[in-house]
Amino acid sequence: MKILSFFIGHDASATILENGRVSFYLSAERITRKKHCDRINVVLKYLHKHRHIKFDLVLVNLYRLDDRKFEEPLRRLFKEEFNIKRIEFDYERHHIFHAYSGFYNSKFDDALCFVLDGHGSAISKDNELHTEIESVYYANRKDIVEMSKRYSVKPGDNQPISVAYQFEKLSKEIGWDWYGAGKVMGLAQYKGYEDQLDEKWLSHLDKCYKVQKSTQEEVISLIKENVQKFDTKNIVLSGGYGLNCVANYEYLKHFPDYNFYIDPVCFDAGISIGQAYYHARNPKPIQNFYVGLSEKAYNLDGLNHRRVSYSDVADLLCQGEIVAMFQGKSEAGQRALGNRSLLFDPRVKNGRDIVNQIKRRESFRPFAGTVLMEDATEWFDMRGLSDCSYMQYAVNVKKSGIDAVVHVDNTCRVQTVTKRQNKHFYNLINAFKNKTKVPILLNTSFNLGGEPLVETFDDAIKTLKNSDINYLYLPKIKSLITVYKAY
Repeated sequence: MKILSFFIGHDASATILENGRVSFYLSAERITRKKHCDRINVVLKYLHKHRHIKFDLVLVNLYRLDDRKFEEPLRRLFKEEFNIKRIEFDYERHHIFHAYSGFYNSKFDDALCFVLDGHGSAISKDNELHTEIESVYYANRKDIVEMSKRYSVKPGDNQPISVAYQFEKLSKEIGWDWYGAGKVMGLAQYKGYEDQLDEKWLSHLDKCYKVQKSTQEEVISLIKENVQKFDTKNIVLSGGYGLNCVANYEYLKHFPDYNFYIDPVCFDAGISIGQAYYHARNPKPIQNFYVGLSEKAYNLDGLNHRRVSYSDVADLLCQGEIVAMFQGKSEAGQRALGNRSLLFDPRVKNGRDIVNQIKRRESFRPFAGTVLMEDATEWFDMRGLSDCSYMQYAVNVKKSGIDAVVHVDNTCRVQTVTKRQNKHFYNLINAFKNKTKVPILLNTSFNLGGEPLVETFDDAIKTLKNSDINYLYLPKIKSLITVYKAY
């Protein structure tokens, strides 16, 4: 069965599912270069090579009930673009699609699924719109069944507010628009370390800390309330709040006997995946989340480039250079996992300041560290985790000497990597380890502040030309591009 699935709303995306497995995924923001873009039409030209496929089903999920006016124009558009048998529209299953994405990628046989969202689907009741905010499902390989759901009528003083919306609301108050939740989380960790925070952010610290602590305690209570009712040791988290890597680490402390899976595309860009799984006969988990666009050849005409080894690139990193790495298919989700990454030496004491300045981000924001999986427990308190491939947790740091990836509260958002998962990234870190005895690199998304990850090779070159990043490493062809600036 071949399914083409669209989510149309903020963080619009498209997924192709063939025989139960994701063969293509792309979010609109990677094409428009505008974060949280809702223009799904920009993705269509990248689907043209799939026009020969006779899709059994095209699915279109529209975020709002009043989007029904778009249904007929979209029906005509997709029938013109694709060879399809049937097209279906959906407005009411936002949360269960999150649950399907999380559960079927978890590889668990059964689990409790917690969907922690800002706002999900709306239903009309008593002449008011009621919006999903938190849902609990019990899932096994036969079915996913709703256990409980909370609704909000209209966010306000006397109405329930979701854990995710509390971050959105505060983000707006501070001036970061609705999508600054990650900044709120990073700032909250300065509680108790006020002397290390720029004065301009001090006035927001208490509110950020309060929302971080109160929401994670709310989720811990929700999990406690439900795990007693079901005979399963597996927990899946999806919905936008699943991006909160500080809270995710707390759950490991409170529930040490449980297995957690945090959906790597837990925010709304993952709805197209979950919707496809919902309609599939036999959904199969994504093997890794490198499922975006891939360029098979690079146009190096006019670019200054030379052949390099892993050791050569490690030398550049040891010299304090920031190196962009571009390879293979792009990562789905918001985390750079080695295919669209900026890399830096984690031993540099003021490395966070250097990279934040290059990326044009706020000075208080932390960076992730990618570590060889076999060395993870030596450097980090993994709280029983054997695999953290997708940066879902901000863990405590056990050893000194990696200041650039250690946040003010001695935590690091960590990614583990194996040779099987990402051969070139693993080999580069191993080359760095051979020179420094440190099996870790600072790893942040290949973009500048306010932009999504780069998607194409042209995006990568443009980013270099408009920044202080001088080096682009293409491990597939063992090439290093150097772009020196005139200023």
